[in-house]
Amino acid sequence: RVCVFVAVSQSVSRSVGQSIGRPVSSSVCLRAQVCVCVAQHGKLGEQIDTSGTQFLTIGIADDCIQMVDDLEGVALARTLLLSPSDPSEESAQWVVGLDAEWQPSSGGRTIETGMTRVSILQLATATHVVLLDMMTLLQPSAAAGAGAELTPAEAAVDSLLADLFAQAGASVPPEKRSILVGFQFAGDLSRLAMSYPRLPCFRSGAPPLNIVDALQCAALVYPDLRVNCKRAGLGAVIETVFGAPLNKACQCSAWEDRPLSAPQRAYAALDAWCLVRTAEVVVEQLQRDSTSSVAKAQAGQTLTLKQAWQRVLAVSAPLEADLHNPPHAAEPDDPDGDDDSGDGEQAKLGAVAYGRDGVVPPPYTILNTILIDMLHTHTT
Repeated sequence: RVCVFVAVSQSVSRSVGQSIGRPVSSSVCLRAQVCVCVAQHGKLGEQIDTSGTQFLTIGIADDCIQMVDDLEGVALARTLLLSPSDPSEESAQWVVGLDAEWQPSSGGRTIETGMTRVSILQLATATHVVLLDMMTLLQPSAAAGAGAELTPAEAAVDSLLADLFAQAGASVPPEKRSILVGFQFAGDLSRLAMSYPRLPCFRSGAPPLNIVDALQCAALVYPDLRVNCKRAGLGAVIETVFGAPLNKACQCSAWEDRPLSAPQRAYAALDAWCLVRTAEVVVEQLQRDSTSSVAKAQAGQTLTLKQAWQRVLAVSAPLEADLHNPPHAAEPDDPDGDDDSGDGEQAKLGAVAYGRDGVVPPPYTILNTILIDMLHTHTT
């Protein structure tokens, strides 16, 4: 397979080079082909390190990542995720990151809209990550029957999420409000509502969910993201904030398989945890910026920790599930819920590799299209 890849890389590099009018290294094409293989072969691809890049890693221990698939686990999740009524520090800010994973429609079980159900809902604090196994805990509406009572597990999950959402609600005073951080979470929320319509916390008429978007948050201190906010994906945000990219090799893997592989669990946990850490880094930078000016410092205009968190909270926006317009219904699958634009080369390769309606285009067509687009973008 490696010999074939090397031979094809040389041919593709010549083709792409002729298309853009400049030479292209065959090693670039080789890495792109490996990324396509990763996307197409799922768990096999998870074991491949394509470039030796130093990716962002999670800053908590493995035993702080909890896979929750039963009532006992949901009870533990409440303890880990809900804001303590009496925080240990007056200035403490409770922050929870949210993300969701689902399988591409080419290999997953679909709901009425033709989309696959959300498989995992990730909820992270600075110290723990909870991976809610939605497909194990919750029943699809067709299986449960119309008007059927919630199962104990469904009721527990609904109560957990409703309480979590309420702590970040507009009715809570800003100084006591939790901060929920997502990335383009409107699509995730709509897919959650369509996947599990029996849960009241997702239904139409539920209070709007106040979410701080990680891009808008990071743009408070990184001007380049403000300029390119319409094109920046999560990968661009993370690389800007941390100087290291996200490893997207598991993005299009088999999220409906159980048990999840260790790389899948690590990937899912990092996707939610990095959102919390992004908000923390922004707050730290806001405070540093306020003390870097002598004039501001002398005038007493430096930001306290609470004031910096209020700046972050100010960019939050209410979200409601849109049950009438399925998220990304006409677009290639995006199992992260992230916009593929700007979300890193591997993410773009992984999403396109599945094609539309689960049809995999010829790999050389994929490579030519993606590489030309990437190289034109980088050149300009």
